[in-house]
Amino acid sequence: MPIDSTETEYTTLGDLLRQTRVKQDLDLEQVSDETKITIANLKAIEDDDFKSLPAEAFTRGFYTLYANALGLIPEEILRIYTQEKSQLSGAKKKHSAPPPNKLAAQVSNLAERSTVMPVSCSGLVALFLLIIIGFSCWYFSWNPASFLSEKLRNFQNPAGPEQVVESTVQSDKKEPLFKIVQVEKNESAEEQPDKKTISDQ
Repeated sequence: MPIDSTETEYTTLGDLLRQTRVKQDLDLEQVSDETKITIANLKAIEDDDFKSLPAEAFTRGFYTLYANALGLIPEEILRIYTQEKSQLSGAKKKHSAPPPNKLAAQVSNLAERSTVMPVSCSGLVALFLLIIIGFSCWYFSWNPASFLSEKLRNFQNPAGPEQVVESTVQSDKKEPLFKIVQVEKNESAEEQPDKKTISDQ
């Protein structure tokens, strides 16, 4: 069935397909059963929602099946679809282009040197130094926490270590409670009487 613009007034291809379907007393479920197109895709076709439709090859197939189900010429429907989609994409390109002054600002921002690189490099260097310090502490069995606590104790009580040294020195000077006396045998005295006895004999 050819499309006559005088008989059918429509603004978009989706309106044409909807009006033709309503004139034939068909609902979306009946068209979906006949064409095997989901109701969501049929609604997107009638609403001219090209973004919700699948890839171009599938979309063109849907329009062809829908046109055949309604008794319309598929080639004519595809021609209108291509024309409307190109007009829509052309309008988007016109609206999406920024004004020249904003475009110049964007280009100048692109020419600026990025500050992210030095910051990330310094962070990596700091991390590397921390790893080296941690490995050195582990390898030499040195605990920085105990070292710092000792320094803090010395700072808070400067006479502390000297008192400890004095107490150890004083304890060394005290006399022990018990004295151990070693009795040494005088071997020379024992040997002399024996010699005398031998000479007496």
